[in-house]
Amino acid sequence: LAPTLTRLALPDDMLFLAEWGLSPDVWTLIVHHPGLPLELSMSASGGLAELLGEEAAREVELIHDADWIIFPEIGEAVKAAGGEEHSMCVAIAPESGIWAVAVAAKKKNRETAAKAALICALAAEVEADVYDAFAAKWEAFAELCEFAGAVPELWSPPPGPRAPPAKRRRLLEPPTRAPHAVCPPAPPATRMPRGSIAALVPPG
Repeated sequence: LAPTLTRLALPDDMLFLAEWGLSPDVWTLIVHHPGLPLELSMSASGGLAELLGEEAAREVELIHDADWIIFPEIGEAVKAAGGEEHSMCVAIAPESGIWAVAVAAKKKNRETAAKAALICALAAEVEADVYDAFAAKWEAFAELCEFAGAVPELWSPPPGPRAPPAKRRRLLEPPTRAPHAVCPPAPPATRMPRGSIAALVPPG
């Protein structure tokens, strides 16, 4: 299944929110089996640096809550949104005060998914022209954001696709496999007549 990006509304009296100065509305990426699509996982670090800058991207805080002990309120909101009871990871960009949540089965997947969720949360807060430049470069993230509505308030989609359809793989559809090429049979080997090799050798 494709990952689900949804916006959760949490209780605004959570101590965690006050400590970090965060909004109770948080974009959450719920990752289903078999995991995050390759288009997102391979681009998570680069997309984060694109929106935050290299230095700020390195300062992103990742907080794992494997058993929903640290953030039980988030866990309840995830269940209410139809998510599974997998472990979660919270990603916080301290400089911008923007955060996101990822729910995934394995720790490595959770960290990458948390970065991906944070990218979507950041993309929703930039100016429309900044988002357009981001979307043109990181199309997989743009597709995820636009499907969930994680876009700038004054942004409107451009007419037509950003790239030819053949060059875009939609995250919401399973990839199609190209049929195996069938090589034509090799022609039968021909045997040269006896004495032909000697005829090709010039006399000494």
